[in-house]
Amino acid sequence: MKVILLHNNWEVTGGAEFFYQEVGRVLKNNGHDVAFYSAQDKTSATSEWNRYFPSVADYSSGSLISRALSFPEMIYNHHAKATLAQLISDFKPDLIHAFAIYVKLTPSILDAAREAGVPVVMSCNDYKHICPNYKLFHHGHVCEACKGGKFYQAVMNNCCHGSLAYSVASSLEAYAHSAMNIYRKNVHTFLFASEFMARKTEDFWGAEKFRWRTLTNPLMQNGLPTRKSMKITSSTLVV
Repeated sequence: MKVILLHNNWEVTGGAEFFYQEVGRVLKNNGHDVAFYSAQDKTSATSEWNRYFPSVADYSSGSLISRALSFPEMIYNHHAKATLAQLISDFKPDLIHAFAIYVKLTPSILDAAREAGVPVVMSCNDYKHICPNYKLFHHGHVCEACKGGKFYQAVMNNCCHGSLAYSVASSLEAYAHSAMNIYRKNVHTFLFASEFMARKTEDFWGAEKFRWRTLTNPLMQNGLPTRKSMKITSSTLVV
């Protein structure tokens, strides 16, 4: 089987990137062909797939005007969609596995997969798909105020990084992705880190409105996942 793995970052700065690359290692060890796809960063040249990696704007720096001008690409990155489409054309995958793709790659790349007729599974290790601030939590308490598509509540609660501008941007992003139905129409199966997360998603989207399985995170040792603890197998990812 030929698989493309998608994640915002190639550089390993924490468990998310480690998990992304370890899934690739396990798949390769089980005889599968694997391609990686991430945004350009300071280490991406070490990847043999770097020529496909799109450059993305740095939304955390620059003037307010420059960030405002680049905001549409934070919601729907057309360049990322085009470069993934090229990788799909060249690599001809049987399956695509998406990890964290918000803001940098953006869910635009899911459209590229659907248009090419390639099924997608997506690992969800946070609540970004239903919550503008990723956490269903802010200012010391659990929050489900955005349930029912009421994403303006993120602005009312100023819950995204404690920044009004960031909360407005995240609210607009959520409205846009909801209007496009960009996750459910493109993802064949969602892979949740826990059943609780899956059931909570059902609370927002409705039971039996999407297909899901659980894919738990690896065990930790000294704060980091260990290769020995990785229990992912190729059969885990069969659609």
